[in-house]
Amino acid sequence: MDVLRNFATPTMLKHSALTAFFLFIGVVKTVAQQWELMTAIKNRSELSAVQMTGPLVGYAVDRLGAILKTSNAGVDWERKQNNLSNAPQTLWMWDEQRGIAAGESGRFYHTSNGFTDATSTSVFGAGHFSALYFVNDMLGFSGTEDGQIYRTTDGGETWSEQVEESTGPVFCFYFVDGSLGFASAGADLYRTTDGGLEWESLPTPQLVNVRSMHFFDALHGIGVGSVGLIIRTDNGGDTWVVQDSPTTYTLNDLQVQGDVLFACGAWGHTIRSTNGGDTWVELPLLDGRERHSVSFGNTGIGLMTAAGGYVYRTMDMAATWEVVHRGIPHTGFNKVSFASNGIGVAVGVAGLQGFEAGFARTTDGGRHWQGSAGGGLGIHLRDDGVGVVGVNHTADYFETIQTGSSAPQVTIRCVQAFTPSTYIVAGGNLWGGFYRTTNGGAAWSHTEASNPYDMHFPSETVGYAAGEGSSVYKTVDAGVTWTDLGQVVPAQQFTVFFLDELRGWTGGAGSGARTIDGGESWEFMGSIPSYTKSIIFTDADTGYAVGQSGQTLRSVDGGVTWEHHIDEVFNATFGDAALVDGALIGVANNGDIYRAQLSCPVNRPVPTVFEVEGELCTADANSIQWYVDDGPIDGATDPCHNPTNIGAYHVVTSDAQGCLSAPSEPISIVSTALPDPTNATSLALFPSPVDDLLTLVVPDGMTADRMAILDVQGRVVKLIPAIRGPGSVDVSDLRSGLYVLRCDLGGEFVAQRFLKN
Repeated sequence: MDVLRNFATPTMLKHSALTAFFLFIGVVKTVAQQWELMTAIKNRSELSAVQMTGPLVGYAVDRLGAILKTSNAGVDWERKQNNLSNAPQTLWMWDEQRGIAAGESGRFYHTSNGFTDATSTSVFGAGHFSALYFVNDMLGFSGTEDGQIYRTTDGGETWSEQVEESTGPVFCFYFVDGSLGFASAGADLYRTTDGGLEWESLPTPQLVNVRSMHFFDALHGIGVGSVGLIIRTDNGGDTWVVQDSPTTYTLNDLQVQGDVLFACGAWGHTIRSTNGGDTWVELPLLDGRERHSVSFGNTGIGLMTAAGGYVYRTMDMAATWEVVHRGIPHTGFNKVSFASNGIGVAVGVAGLQGFEAGFARTTDGGRHWQGSAGGGLGIHLRDDGVGVVGVNHTADYFETIQTGSSAPQVTIRCVQAFTPSTYIVAGGNLWGGFYRTTNGGAAWSHTEASNPYDMHFPSETVGYAAGEGSSVYKTVDAGVTWTDLGQVVPAQQFTVFFLDELRGWTGGAGSGARTIDGGESWEFMGSIPSYTKSIIFTDADTGYAVGQSGQTLRSVDGGVTWEHHIDEVFNATFGDAALVDGALIGVANNGDIYRAQLSCPVNRPVPTVFEVEGELCTADANSIQWYVDDGPIDGATDPCHNPTNIGAYHVVTSDAQGCLSAPSEPISIVSTALPDPTNATSLALFPSPVDDLLTLVVPDGMTADRMAILDVQGRVVKLIPAIRGPGSVDVSDLRSGLYVLRCDLGGEFVAQRFLKN
């Protein structure tokens, strides 16, 4: 289908669309609350391998010890497996559900459900795996950093060693079919003609260290590697020639899709060919980050990974790229603060376990975060955009930060902002207490206190603080003076929250306390989590206590009794939590930030719509409804929809709790004209979808040569003899899915897609 699209104006979307979707989703099921990790990738992450299994779905391995998944083409990542004892280093996915990752010390991780669950096996004596390739479901090969090559015939359950040691690390494999295959190890290339039982060394023109390779057929192949070298063969690897390259930087990975070739490598350098690799151009340099891995399918949508946890996306077959994800600092987050408009900030400090100082900011209620250097123990952001972090301040929601001109000699644990120049910092064992400035940090007034950990102001003038000792401190003049109310709460209270000037709660190392008279008297609360790091009340009755492990309790009687509400998070140490637009945001160690939606948000997320193969697609959601001209389309509840009518299309989704998204940006379909098959001047295929026989129509006087069928990852799954004129191909042995038939037609590579039932 040939369609023309324009963006419609948002005013075309009426409330009737949402009303219809309420009818569509029906009765909302009760869903247990849980924390969802928002920052799966860190600035220390090394995403050494990425693989797309569909236009929007992809997987990556993080050598920090995780396997990740994206369902929206790289914008968001879910940590499917974490804290793996032998960090994964390379990956192979047969489809969206079935895959295997190879890691350190001979370890393999297998999955049949997209790494929601994984089983592990190991090869005794094997080193760290560096390459993984499967010819089909059963036959596969793996290689190690010390040059070992292993073979499996049972889908990776067991492995046998084929090559004990080569001249260097095994970089890659490529198989033309079940018999003919190639491997690169160190400065050598190897070839097998019997499915990997025996390997022979091939001559190469120089010490090229091929990092990635591709064969178009049994004779024609190409490889890229060290110092930007590109080598080609036209005789199945018997001889190789060096091709002109536009770069001298090492190329780490190569992706081929039809006549488009793309390679990425050191210091951010990338090259691309649109004529089957005959000539190459270097793409503009986006940044100097080392590119690790690249993957894109025949839809043109793809991902590339780089140092620092960066992920780049292309929508046009690697012609252009944009950054869609950045790693968050690997810090121990200590405090988080939000304005009511959904802008929030979190800070952490350097410390044990390799933590660095870090700062993170969100503009959409904690769904997405951007990280940067900086950090500290205390941070506060007001609704008017005024904020303070450490002794530094902002007036624009931390888009920019002004440096304080001086700092008190104290470990700052909590802060409170009033104006861009007036704020309080507090903490410290030595010279501890409250320090207040009215001139942006040029001078400070000091009120002595015993190491306050947290403070909260229910109004502009009245505030409370608690900390290391058992005292609660109160101010009624915006922190100019403080009164010690006495030892009225348990020691080590990490958090204090006041709903108004009278009703307040604290939580800490052992237990907490509550007051209804402005701190004059307190009632012990022993049922909240041990090491409660944050207490937040939405009204006089309903409140949440978030423990250090992430375990969260809820009270509906003002804190008298508490019940379990959200499970703890394995291996997480929470430093603080905040509530914004119906969601709890918890910040923890390792740069992890979690989100738990408690009620439907006012500021609803907007789904992203991609154009894929003539269809409109959105990322996975619990429920999906497509609309045209504000009306719901009957039965259009799948992630992708084929727009068969002229009109303005948008989608509304719902999450597991039944909370509706906002409508997506509308896309206007202004034509649905189909091309005239009688005017075809290229290869034509039908039917699609196809069951058994695929008919090929070749233009008069032309021959379709060097034909191959590729899957959505660009792997050759079937070779086809040359056809002159009409012919047919038996595809009954192919799995269901989308494929590309590629051939040389009159000296030019052409490709046509088809769908196998």
